[in-house]
Amino acid sequence: MRCLTLAEELKKNGASCHFICREHTGNLFGLIKDRGFELTPLHFEVPNKSISSKEHSDTLKYASWSGVDWKLDAEQTVAAISNFEPDWLVVDHYGLDRAWETYVKSYTRYFMVIDDLADRFHTCDLLLDQNLGRVVSDYSALTPKQNVSLIGPKYALLRPEFAALREYSLNRRSYSQLKSIMISMGGVDNYNASGQVLKSLESSNLPLDCQVSIVLGQHSPWLQNVRQAAKKSKLQVNVFCDVKDMARKLADCDLAIGAGGITSWERACLGVPSFIVVLADNQRLGASALHNLGAAKIIGQINDIQIQLPLRISEVIGSSLLETMSNSTAEITDGLGASRVVEVMRRVISS
Repeated sequence: MRCLTLAEELKKNGASCHFICREHTGNLFGLIKDRGFELTPLHFEVPNKSISSKEHSDTLKYASWSGVDWKLDAEQTVAAISNFEPDWLVVDHYGLDRAWETYVKSYTRYFMVIDDLADRFHTCDLLLDQNLGRVVSDYSALTPKQNVSLIGPKYALLRPEFAALREYSLNRRSYSQLKSIMISMGGVDNYNASGQVLKSLESSNLPLDCQVSIVLGQHSPWLQNVRQAAKKSKLQVNVFCDVKDMARKLADCDLAIGAGGITSWERACLGVPSFIVVLADNQRLGASALHNLGAAKIIGQINDIQIQLPLRISEVIGSSLLETMSNSTAEITDGLGASRVVEVMRRVISS
């Protein structure tokens, strides 16, 4: 989704964008094409857990995510881009590092990496890490000296509807009562965090007239389970599938309970206070930084939900904590990061 958001901003500025993606299960090919972009699919193969090419770092945690040996992936990518001679190649993949990048880099004028792990070497002209709490020096030893690093949620790649609804959302923030909650744990929600949160809310002192909205994707293995739980709940619960108006739904809620990652910056843009469940290692840094700023509260991991969430709900009922969190989180990003990134890309080309 980060690349798709960037591509749409580039398209607005007159650029032509082409996607190269492997045919993994749950891919976004349909969405990419629906947004008007061309796409070259790379065929899926059985994941190779013992990457054979010696040039590849033995410590890459996510190397198997490529689905093939890194060198084969690079060769297939080169074959795809050789028809385009692009000005920029943008890569967003935790399982690739400078070995792959060095192989491919000579086939494009400029190379950009989107990362948020700071755990491997890169060969790039531009690096983007949207994480709050990250600093430029985290990448100093991992990137070439001439590399430009864009660090922090100031550069978060958010869809334009979030910035468009920012003023509306900030103006409606009033916390005399907690009237609406959104639960969003990602479209798939493999661990049924949504169901765990709903169960925990039912044992909290949440007012029974509070509206609870749960957002899931149609491919979530827990969708029917959550729908059944919503029907049986003593709370007023609605389950929404594959929503097209996420920004509006967030803007209209008083509190969001969700995962970390890019959704944290969507909530921040709209000034929505949040309780964060950390579902992946790459969410820890941003979640901790938000917590330390008073912009969010960390629930912990999925096993902590049943104990921690009722305690957090009790903290905000009848207090000014949600308002304080809203004011803090709204200062983190204005939702215009994509336009800032595109402007830097334009400057690099013209320099």
